[in-house]
Amino acid sequence: MPLNNASGRNRYGDKAYPPDAELREALHQYAKEKLTVHERLDWVRVEHNLIIRKSKLMELNKQFSVLSVRKPPPEPVAVQAILAKVADNPAQRNGVGTIGTFLSNNGIPIARDFIRGVLSVHAPEGLAARFPGARHIPRKPLSAIGPFHQEHSDGHDKLNSQALRMGDVLLPSYGIKDQSQ
Repeated sequence: MPLNNASGRNRYGDKAYPPDAELREALHQYAKEKLTVHERLDWVRVEHNLIIRKSKLMELNKQFSVLSVRKPPPEPVAVQAILAKVADNPAQRNGVGTIGTFLSNNGIPIARDFIRGVLSVHAPEGLAARFPGARHIPRKPLSAIGPFHQEHSDGHDKLNSQALRMGDVLLPSYGIKDQSQ
């Protein structure tokens, strides 16, 4: 049976791949920056003048052992890395996204839901402090002894002489509200 493509060339032509070390470094950097697949393809095209498709990018990621959140490190290693970042921040002001970015920059990409699960077990007070509504200011009724005891005012100098540019003409406006009313 004759071979249909004996030369092995397809219609896309030959590609000039950069050296493996350079391409490996670039792909690992893209993973650290958490770029999407389309952004990675664009950066490969711009930086290395290499036009490839998604399947080839995935093949290169596998060849160069590029980590992703879908292929995280073993669970004990991931938990230790998360707890180390929590220990670096005693006030626990860093949220799930920040910890994930720090770990990704160190070459340990971990999924947000896994980070949230570890934090809920080992540092629940930090999650509770960052929960929406945790810093709610308690409201209380306003009270005044009588008229003119407490007033609230606001002024707008938008119609002053500089704004109007009409010489000495100015129209200041102020609003005053008595709290007892």
